[in-house]
Amino acid sequence: MIRVDKIRPGAVGEEVCRPSPLGNPFSHRPSRLAVTMVASRSEAIARYRAWLDDRLADPSSPQSREVERLLRLYQAAGSLTLLCWCVPLPCHAEVVREVLLARRT
Repeated sequence: MIRVDKIRPGAVGEEVCRPSPLGNPFSHRPSRLAVTMVASRSEAIARYRAWLDDRLADPSSPQSREVERLLRLYQAAGSLTLLCWCVPLPCHAEVVREVLLARRT
C-alpha cells in the first residue's frame, strides 16, 4: 500500500514536496520554490503529470533516480507513505503514487 499524507510534526514517510526532486514546479499560489505559476490547482497537477512523464523518460534524471529509490523502499517494506503539504487537498503526490504503483513488480 502506498499512502499520501500531510507533512506535520511526527509524520513518518518520504517527502515529495518542494524542493525534493519530485516536488511540483507548478503552482497556482505564489511560492518562492515554484518555477511556473498556473491558473489552478488542477492545472498544476496536470502540468506536473506531463512534466514528470517527460523527466522519467530520462533514466539519469533526478526524478527517475528518486522514483527508483522510492520504489525500492516500497518493495522492501511492502508499504510507503508519501508526504506533502497539500494533503488533504488534491496533490501532485497522488501522481507520484500512481507512477510507483504502475512500476511495481
